[in-house]
Amino acid sequence: MKVKLLNEFAPGKPIQAQLMIRHPNFNGMQMDQLTRMYAPAHFIRTIDITYEDQPVLRIESDIALSTDPVLTFGFTPRKEGRLKVEVKDSKEQSFVREFPVPGAALPSTL
Repeated sequence: MKVKLLNEFAPGKPIQAQLMIRHPNFNGMQMDQLTRMYAPAHFIRTIDITYEDQPVLRIESDIALSTDPVLTFGFTPRKEGRLKVEVKDSKEQSFVREFPVPGAALPSTL
């Protein structure tokens, strides 16, 4: 998982962020050409994003997200802090990462 801030940080000003998630997102309909069997469904169910423990975005998904999805969203940080991303998938696996939101010149990959 990676987060890239797309514009310069300024407290109290809106900022856009891009979330990149590496996940296969199999929808259960892909056929293995050698075995002729279908790959079992394995996809992202929820994405929760918080900034300093305040909710920013919640996504409840199904098989519609692509492989390795990229999401762009906006939020308004009041000060430097931490962006927390929690992803849960259909196999009940959970992935959590935190990213600092600095006051330095951007864009950069955090």
